[in-house]
Amino acid sequence: MIVHHRDRWIYVAPTKTASSMLHTVLQGQPFFGVDVDPYNQHHMTVPLGLDDYRLWTTCRNPFGRMASLWRHWCSDCCGNNHEQVVAYAERHMPFSDFVARVDNGSLRRPKWAPKGTPTKFFLRTQAWFWAKLRRGPDAYVQVERLEQELAALPWLPADIAKYLPDDLQTRHQTRHLMAARYTETERQAVMRWAAEDFSICKYSTEPTEVEW
Repeated sequence: MIVHHRDRWIYVAPTKTASSMLHTVLQGQPFFGVDVDPYNQHHMTVPLGLDDYRLWTTCRNPFGRMASLWRHWCSDCCGNNHEQVVAYAERHMPFSDFVARVDNGSLRRPKWAPKGTPTKFFLRTQAWFWAKLRRGPDAYVQVERLEQELAALPWLPADIAKYLPDDLQTRHQTRHLMAARYTETERQAVMRWAAEDFSICKYSTEPTEVEW
């Protein structure tokens, strides 16, 4: 969470919704000034007395987010090298198994994995995070349209896009997983698990339509 007192806005974010990158951008540019309170990245308890601040969040297509969670979970177990992640996934945690275990709540950190491997908190739906807020966000910024939707927020600079990473569309390599990885069983599992996310953010329930 970031509280910006000068411009009176608060940014909150569920896991795997570009929050690491945005925390870096939103705290690292001089035009944001120094009147900023940074909190833990996924802190969702808004300080008292700030109800008139504009509250906004990022959201992500649940199909893309599930693929990102899977890759992150595997990379925490074996490192960030893409080939290592693929090899680990094929041996220990195929995507189909990961989706099923997230859906039924049975996923646990393996004994051989480092302590940083995501836990239940990390694997919560986006709606679970937003439910912790005293009021709903004033704006939901879709990660898939990040540049356009950030620029449309009246409390951010209109040229905010120029401060985003140049490799914004390629730094999260999940697009190639969508059509190839999702079977009908997996699609139904994600739709059950993230039903509120689809409803709140108006995402399509067809994984082939995921752009990023």
